[in-house]
Amino acid sequence: MGIALLVAPVAAFVEPDEEELFGSENKKAKASRAARVRILSAGVIANFVVAAVALALFFGPVIGAIAPVDRVVVVDVVPDSAAELAGFESQMILLLVDGMRIENLKDLLAEEGNLQKLKLLRGDEVVDLSLDGPLRKGVVVSYVFEGSAAKEAGMAPGVTISEIDGVSTPDWGSFRSYMNSTREGQTVSIGTNRGEYEVVLTANPDGSGTGFIGVGFSGVSANAVYLDGATFQEFPAGSFLAALREMPRSGIRGIFSLMSLPFSGIPGFTELGFPGFSGWMTQLFEPSGWAEPLGGKIFWIANFLFWIGLINLYAGLFNCLPAVPLDGGHIFRDLLHMGFAAIFKSEARAERMTQALVTAMAWLIFSSLLFIIVAPYLAHGFGS
Repeated sequence: MGIALLVAPVAAFVEPDEEELFGSENKKAKASRAARVRILSAGVIANFVVAAVALALFFGPVIGAIAPVDRVVVVDVVPDSAAELAGFESQMILLLVDGMRIENLKDLLAEEGNLQKLKLLRGDEVVDLSLDGPLRKGVVVSYVFEGSAAKEAGMAPGVTISEIDGVSTPDWGSFRSYMNSTREGQTVSIGTNRGEYEVVLTANPDGSGTGFIGVGFSGVSANAVYLDGATFQEFPAGSFLAALREMPRSGIRGIFSLMSLPFSGIPGFTELGFPGFSGWMTQLFEPSGWAEPLGGKIFWIANFLFWIGLINLYAGLFNCLPAVPLDGGHIFRDLLHMGFAAIFKSEARAERMTQALVTAMAWLIFSSLLFIIVAPYLAHGFGS
């Protein structure tokens, strides 16, 4: 993608003649302050226009031409387990078991006796692996609440709960049913793919009086199957696309979700970030409608528009910061100067006050950015 951006520099930046705009030691600026504000504003607006067009195409016709494909994915591999030793890795996609196509967990459970012949997709490579052990059904924990009973017991996101006090919990319904029979203060033994946990239940926040472990689920597809340390789960590709399409209609919250996509992804789907439709993600979707003749090229188009939109959005926002030498800083300075000059009727006084405020703002922004970078290390230490 970086090479594509170099070949086609569609990010919108304005490179005006600085001498004409700002002048020099021996030459006065040709442009007035008002004209300079208009010229510099055009550069920032251009970033937002390009971002709006690219993202409108991405969320509109392009995402509309991508359809979900039913797949079973390896979502977790226990360290030092038989699965890890056999070569299993997270994000592998299960294709075949003994020659039979696997599209969901029901298909996998039907082939329980034939697990010596598994075909999986690792990146772009198809590999043959095998496992030997009984399949166990359960529910995958998406997150663990801070300060909860589960957190204190040592549970972590990604574990699969298969039983509570010896009672099987093969799916979300059975898990919820058992938890509705518990009470605050009750100690339960939770069986998972990573061993057993003794948990003292706390009060349920909903006020029902039932016990509360302190774990959460994606709410889309918590059901899973595991054996020999490998956990398999259906990837909810359809729900993922629906969540992606919903962002433009979610207002300010949607904009923040969009800006955080490369870093945090969509909760319950891709918490490690969404870099676009690349790698294993391309195996979970297929082109449809007008994009069918394009094949896999639709993902290149989607990624191109996604990154062009985000880069221009970030560039425009950063350039808006009221700190010289950014365009926003020059605009801020000129607007201040024009305001002070109109109030005090003195160019010299307006210049002094403008310079003082612009300098203070620049230091404030610089200090804030520095604090954002350093604060996590101050809170948690600089050690590895």
